[in-house]
Amino acid sequence: MPMHTRVGGVWKTVTPKVKVAGAWKTVSGGWVKVAGVWRKFFTSALSLAITHGASTYATAAGNKTLTVPGVVGDLLVVYATATDCANSGTLTDNQGGTYTLVTAAVKNAGVDILAVFVRDQLMANTNSHVLTWVPPTNTGGGMTGYRITGMPNAGAAAIKQSAVKHNINAGVVCTTLFGAQRTPGNAIISGVCTTSNPVAMTPDSNFTGMGSGGYNIPTTGFAGQTQIVSSSIGASIPWATAAPSAACAASVEIGQ
Repeated sequence: MPMHTRVGGVWKTVTPKVKVAGAWKTVSGGWVKVAGVWRKFFTSALSLAITHGASTYATAAGNKTLTVPGVVGDLLVVYATATDCANSGTLTDNQGGTYTLVTAAVKNAGVDILAVFVRDQLMANTNSHVLTWVPPTNTGGGMTGYRITGMPNAGAAAIKQSAVKHNINAGVVCTTLFGAQRTPGNAIISGVCTTSNPVAMTPDSNFTGMGSGGYNIPTTGFAGQTQIVSSSIGASIPWATAAPSAACAASVEIGQ
């Protein structure tokens, strides 16, 4: 719930801040101890934005790299795709970043993977962040990185919920289903991986297409769509058009 203060007889919403190392930072929440138990009494309203950081895909075995410009305070969410590889592997970057696997989906009878990672730390400088994904044996792959601005938490604490759909047949809409309604103000990223390049799928009317790429041997494509939730709406995350070929999908909700 928001916090209010009374000014001239009128209750007004306030955004509490605290000074850390000389910089004012928005407080994400407040807790009070009741009968020995800490209970949350305040949740700050978020003002999030999603930006496409970078995308790189190629027909090549081995590790995958992606360079994303650094923006202080932003959170990185990464969609990683590989063919003939059904294991998510590990992801790190050259700025000391570690990443937590959020979820993963598979296609093509389970031999191709679409993994979603979140950085365990907010970006702390403007240096180029060179990400290195180390999947097991593979025949090609790549990554798309998204920057989330305005998120005070990192790692698993930044993820509200996630959903996947495995082994989607051609002609079927790539819909994922969260376990609960989307929360107003939160950020949604939904990605699909297909055996077509380009993917040639249309984002849902409530989403913005953002981030894409692919390679031709074996034929693989990725496409993403994003949304800042404007009101309490359902848990279903669809695309406007069906998959053109065998596919899988993964969606995440970032926020509180």
